[in-house]
Amino acid sequence: MPGISPLKLFISHSSKTEKHLQLLKDVCQALGQHGAGFHVLVDENGEIPVGEEWFCYLAEWMAECDAAIILFSEEAFHESQWVRAEAAILSWRKRIQPNFKLFAILLDGVDPNDYAQDQFFNVIRFADFQHVRDCRSDKQTEIVQKIKDALGDAQTVETPFQDLITKISDILSKVDRKVLERTYKRLDNSHKPLWQSNLDYSDALARLMLRDPHSALSQLKFVLKELAHIPNFKSGAETLLEMLKGMWVKSDAAAVMACCIKQPFKIYLLNGQEVQDFSGPSYLRRAWAHPNPYKIIAAGSSRTEVEIKETLLSAFPNLNSRMAERRLKAYKDPLVLLFSAPESNMHCHESYPDHDLLKQIQQNFPNVMILIATGEQIPEELKSFATPIEPLLESGEEDQQYIYFDEVKELIETQIMD
Repeated sequence: MPGISPLKLFISHSSKTEKHLQLLKDVCQALGQHGAGFHVLVDENGEIPVGEEWFCYLAEWMAECDAAIILFSEEAFHESQWVRAEAAILSWRKRIQPNFKLFAILLDGVDPNDYAQDQFFNVIRFADFQHVRDCRSDKQTEIVQKIKDALGDAQTVETPFQDLITKISDILSKVDRKVLERTYKRLDNSHKPLWQSNLDYSDALARLMLRDPHSALSQLKFVLKELAHIPNFKSGAETLLEMLKGMWVKSDAAAVMACCIKQPFKIYLLNGQEVQDFSGPSYLRRAWAHPNPYKIIAAGSSRTEVEIKETLLSAFPNLNSRMAERRLKAYKDPLVLLFSAPESNMHCHESYPDHDLLKQIQQNFPNVMILIATGEQIPEELKSFATPIEPLLESGEEDQQYIYFDEVKELIETQIMD
């Protein structure tokens, strides 16, 4: 019907072979043609060049699409790290937004049972989602029709990404437009979106801070410096920091963490050194957008069942022990028991928790996710009973982002006006 926006459809794929590259082009052409009702979001060249700019575009597309399909050839399923990352991110979208449509198109013999044989797809529980089976890559017309049938009555959706932009924009819109315009123009950023006359500068600044996740905190610092003279802005600045503090976390890693909560045995490893004070809350904020609540409970030196139970119950200080235990077992939001990385001078009882203890915790408190901080390297012996949160943190990544976070926090405390 006239006036209805086309459905934004993201297509994840691997183009390692000419056959599958041609299939991609045919599918995109058929779905994107006038009257089909789709705005297809895909790398038109079929091969993503290495570089931050392409990551930004992909992140935007996956965050803003109304629906997504994954073309699973053998190469895409077994060899493409891009497709795996995109599968994690898109499955995350589906979990936090049930009306988001996600389908896997299984090509040339790829079977749903293959998910169970792959640790990564097991972790993100990709078998939970719908898939279209028995598709031959040389039957383009048939595949296009199956995609249309699968999408059915899919409609445009208010995405979590747009919701976050709106919330950030609402805070910034309280600032004079000329101040926002000056701030936007002063920002030195190679990934600035082309200016659209229908966008407010508050919206444009929100999109810019979200577009390049790794620079979100440093961009926020610049913006807040420009707005430091605005009266009564401290509360808004604090809310902005809370919203953006986890943006630096890789979206596919955050997706894995979000999926972990649904696992029956939730014991995971994070190769960070500042997990309790910074990285743990950052991962949780990235996995569950503001203002969804979460709790991180530090295990400290607790290494017995009795000590762990007391530690968990202490997270509900206003309740007596009986009611605290009931509240603990009924808690529905993310609840994480964190074991910090042992220092070299620690005694043995303060080292990594015993596997038997972890199993007992999971048995007694099945809604609790156990997160073990390992320091920069993950010991091999832990991998036998716990799963690393991947992609792993890169060397220096955590420290740099922590510095950005601390700088913004200090700026808010010392320069932003109440």
